[in-house]
Amino acid sequence: MEYTIRLVSTDEDRFAVYRFRYEIYVKEMGRKQVYADHDRRLVEDPLDWATSRLFVAREAKTNAIIGTVRTNYLRDGSVGGYEAHYRLPESPNLRSSISMTTRLMIEPRYRRTRLAIALAEATYAQALQDGIREDFIDCNSHLLSFFDRLGYRFSHSVEHPEYGMVDVMNLQFHDRSHFEAKRSPFLAILDRSLSDASGFGLAS
Repeated sequence: MEYTIRLVSTDEDRFAVYRFRYEIYVKEMGRKQVYADHDRRLVEDPLDWATSRLFVAREAKTNAIIGTVRTNYLRDGSVGGYEAHYRLPESPNLRSSISMTTRLMIEPRYRRTRLAIALAEATYAQALQDGIREDFIDCNSHLLSFFDRLGYRFSHSVEHPEYGMVDVMNLQFHDRSHFEAKRSPFLAILDRSLSDASGFGLAS
């Protein structure tokens, strides 16, 4: 199964992602979605506006959307209820290098493939390039092992208004020894980034 992953750059792609979310969250999973627009059959929330970085995966043969994920950088502004949810710092210096990643979802036929990892790799690589050093996520307990293998560490549990009790996890972007211990796919991306920086005389 071949596919492409890219950052969304057009309104057409954005609304295609919002409609994909509706298909997964509302129609398939029957999940409560505060921002679901049932008339237009899409899920779009305030964190999508202006500052989000949306990634979309499309099937090569059909061009159909098969996956998506969203990242927000704290330096771009408040992330609403997630400030308390993730216990995020207020210091502008700290916030300048922190991101949060949400709304990772995969089309059912691709859930036993490597697509979820590929989307995670895309967000990590882009954020690393953008100077991000730390990321926060939350997930239901059955996904803890997936994110643990990527290199995320458990932080705390909290009640999410839409998804019930969730586990908040944290990723340190330059935690090479932990990536190595977990055999994280992020390790190769980090090492490649460090090698490229060294080649241009940028390594410290």
